[in-house]
Amino acid sequence: MYEQPMQIGFATSVTDFHLRYLAQMGATAVVTSLPGHKAGEVWPFEEMLAQRQRVENYGLQLMVYEGIPVTDRIKLGQEGREQDLDNFCQSLANMGRAGIPILCYNWMVHYNWIRTSFHTPARGGAVVTSYRHADFERGGPTGLGQVPEELLWDTLEYFLKRVVPVAEAEGVKLAMHPCDPPLSPVRGIGRIMTSPENFQRLLDLADSPVNGLTYCQGCFTEMGCD
Repeated sequence: MYEQPMQIGFATSVTDFHLRYLAQMGATAVVTSLPGHKAGEVWPFEEMLAQRQRVENYGLQLMVYEGIPVTDRIKLGQEGREQDLDNFCQSLANMGRAGIPILCYNWMVHYNWIRTSFHTPARGGAVVTSYRHADFERGGPTGLGQVPEELLWDTLEYFLKRVVPVAEAEGVKLAMHPCDPPLSPVRGIGRIMTSPENFQRLLDLADSPVNGLTYCQGCFTEMGCD
């Protein structure tokens, strides 16, 4: 069984201010992205390597990219997905060669994480984000029309067959993030990473130690998990 000590890390921009702050707090790991690149483009090895080395200059480790975008053309099986898959695999290979070991990604189409308020009062006067499904549904169907969940399962299986061998070869672990919020459908668009059973189905699609999940406590709690 793969075992590694838990690290304390933060999702942050890789600036001197943020890296110094993390080091002062006693964090050891960084979760970040590579700015300046559109979905479907190749993330260059040289920029990844330089970013990792900048993080290490503060005594930290760049452990996770969140993450190389999976385009809707891949998720929906549309024309152009083969080029997008080639570019994704090249980015993944560059990530492995640059020494960045974990990629957090998701299978949400059209919308990423969704909120209907960013100023909801919470305990002690705190302000938090929130989501009211009935409010969001008032927007009606999107231009994509109905997107069935089984289509997303089919395209996910296709994706894993292409990507998992590359991840294995380059030493990168794939970590699927839950849909946020874990509801389906959203304005006609199916979402599949919404339950523990569906995450088990994901793991069963590719029996590999690199095919894993992002344990987002908030999302799994919303699924009803203890």
